[in-house]
Amino acid sequence: MKTEQLILQLSTEAKPTVAFMPVKSWLLWSLAPMTVMILRFFLWQTQSPNLTKNFDLAFLQETILLGLLFGLVPYLTFKQSVPGLKNSKLMLLTGVLFGSWIILLILRATSVDMTEAQSTHFSEGLACSYEILQMALVPLAVLFFILRRGASVHPLRSGSMAATSATMMGTLVLQVICQSPSPVHILAFHVGAVLAISLLGALLGLRILRW
Repeated sequence: MKTEQLILQLSTEAKPTVAFMPVKSWLLWSLAPMTVMILRFFLWQTQSPNLTKNFDLAFLQETILLGLLFGLVPYLTFKQSVPGLKNSKLMLLTGVLFGSWIILLILRATSVDMTEAQSTHFSEGLACSYEILQMALVPLAVLFFILRRGASVHPLRSGSMAATSATMMGTLVLQVICQSPSPVHILAFHVGAVLAISLLGALLGLRILRW
């Protein structure tokens, strides 16, 4: 085949690409967790708001950190799907925020007595983990659907961060409705659920986001 014919064939068969915009993708994705949160409160009431929860400074700090992670992690996940965009500073900031959340919980855990730390039953803890998983499924599916349009340079990392971001709305909701004030419970069943789902997302990323 002559060069001219090859060029003509390629130009005829080629499909136009659509620019992958992280901000637009984040705005589109944010509708998914918000919708799930609203449906959660109206359609399935596995837990009710805990009106006796101690809304102290530590609670406020943790909630702010989760809110920042909810906004930052998915945006960084989308930005990673645009080859060439620098995101090292955002990656570092995300790691610092996530680490700060865990450190705050550990500091609180060391300051409570063992009776409070053991006050939550294992079944109640699993209920919290299951609720986080429930609220993460739809946002995670939407995330992967959008990410497929991009070109993730690191599929494993993108999949893990996508799953982490999908859990953030669930952890924010559990901040208010969780019946246990124990930081040990939060570390085991809230953070534990986030880490487990993130591992699942990493495995899915290797299979779905590879190109």
